[in-house]
Amino acid sequence: MVLGFVGLITVTMLAYRNAPPLPEQVLGATGNTIFTGDDVREGQTVFLKCGLMANGSIWGHGAYLGSDFSAEALHRLGEHQAQAVALQRFGRAYASLNPVEQAAVNGETAATLETNRYDPTSLALRFTDAEAAAYTQLSTRVCRCDPAASWSARVAGNGISVVNSYLYDTMVKRYVLQIIFPKGEGGKPDRAVIDAALAEMPTQFAALDKAYGRGDYLAGASCSSADLLLAPILAYVQFMPEAGQLMADYPNLVRAQNLIRQRASFTSTNPQ
Repeated sequence: MVLGFVGLITVTMLAYRNAPPLPEQVLGATGNTIFTGDDVREGQTVFLKCGLMANGSIWGHGAYLGSDFSAEALHRLGEHQAQAVALQRFGRAYASLNPVEQAAVNGETAATLETNRYDPTSLALRFTDAEAAAYTQLSTRVCRCDPAASWSARVAGNGISVVNSYLYDTMVKRYVLQIIFPKGEGGKPDRAVIDAALAEMPTQFAALDKAYGRGDYLAGASCSSADLLLAPILAYVQFMPEAGQLMADYPNLVRAQNLIRQRASFTSTNPQ
């Protein structure tokens, strides 16, 4: 056991000591600023504050929970760089090249991406034009969206993670259980906790309503584990007068839940 802990401590120390540097600015090929170190640190804060590790992963850790963001970013960088090299060397898109030409492009792309363009003196990292284009595309896809749209994308793609990380906390722990098993002063429900949960529900209901607006189920044409996990939570919520009234304002959500409740598995275990 002692050797095990020594090993863990050593690996942790080496991980921090050998961690890649965080550039204070990332520049384009012409010297324009693409993003800064402060942007990276702010993104890390949001990632941790919102518990987004439950919806994806960085460097493969917990990838079973959702998309591997680092792998996707590297993939996009490779695609853009290969396309740029193909157009520069052969004047054609990468997909139209023959196998020999694609192999040549792949080799040059790998060499380009492996080149370290970080300057430890100025603390600046320089992107190629292709890398800058890939970053812009990724930023446009995952950022600058309204809360409901962001929620809907997460619900459709990572339904189980969203239910466990967000909906269960709001609707069950801080609402239903606060009413059924009150922990407030004098054994009464804690209204401050309940009211805070109720205030969050409209945003979550709106996101679910938008997701169910595409069809009867969250993740496609058939019922998924995410739908089945969500159904009993919403059933309990609807039993409660305040949240039940709030949920009634979202017709797609109500329609989808009514459909789920017709299933034999639900009727035989109806949480009434």
